[in-house]
Amino acid sequence: MNVCEKLLNRKKEKRSFYLAIFFGALPGAALLFIAGILFLRQTILPEYECKYPFEETVKLFQQNAAENPSWICRKVQCGMPYMKEGERIAVFELCNSKYAAKLLKDPQSRKAGSMIPCKVAIYEKNGKVYLARLNLALFTRLVGGNMAEVFHNDIIPEQKVMLHGLLK
Repeated sequence: MNVCEKLLNRKKEKRSFYLAIFFGALPGAALLFIAGILFLRQTILPEYECKYPFEETVKLFQQNAAENPSWICRKVQCGMPYMKEGERIAVFELCNSKYAAKLLKDPQSRKAGSMIPCKVAIYEKNGKVYLARLNLALFTRLVGGNMAEVFHNDIIPEQKVMLHGLLK
């Protein structure tokens, strides 16, 4: 094999390599990106079907939250229009000053101020009652740092207790 044939073979190999990247890796990366977006859409704001009618679910949630006196649970209107039967929604803010202090004293975690107080929505949809909230476990894993530690070790376990017995 002469020098010219070797150079041609190398060019063909390089061309094959670049074609493999263009037709394999790039579409694969795009597919992975799209799958990631679809996954986050389904999981970042999950809704859970509740066992009880609207009024009872709202009452039980407030009772569960009041059982831990370190949490402040406040029902907020936030300019929502009056909702008729079958379309009602109740939004609650949950805050714990001890955990808020843990988050906000760390300069890198102060951005968590945009997420606190935590919010929970209880609403009617298609004749059923649902509860929705930000998937704190997933979100704080994405963010990481002190925020993830405080949410995973302190906030999430206590908020799960507030939801106990409400969900199907």
